[in-house]
Amino acid sequence: MQSKFGIAVDKMDEVKNIIKITGTRIQGVHMHTGSDILDPDIFLQGADVLLLVARQFKDLDFVDFGGGFKVAYKDGDPATDMEVFAGKFNKKFDAFCAEYGKSLTAVF
Repeated sequence: MQSKFGIAVDKMDEVKNIIKITGTRIQGVHMHTGSDILDPDIFLQGADVLLLVARQFKDLDFVDFGGGFKVAYKDGDPATDMEVFAGKFNKKFDAFCAEYGKSLTAVF
């Protein structure tokens, strides 16, 4: 898998090896989602992948989910239902933080 932005998830073994060699502390992980996600469940699928990556680092401060929500620029334009998204996302992220063992900042 190739990545247009950042490091592809299938390169994580190489990333962890570089971290081990250099002693680099990873403070956060990020994904780029684009800017046109209408369906909250599509975004949540991406969040699941990012949280799998986040589990591989034991001292994170934040997880940056990259935004990508569809915004209505005028009346009648489609937009991401942020109430639906927030309800599902908050449960998912709270459960992740409990499993991770500390509160993290979710950035969008």
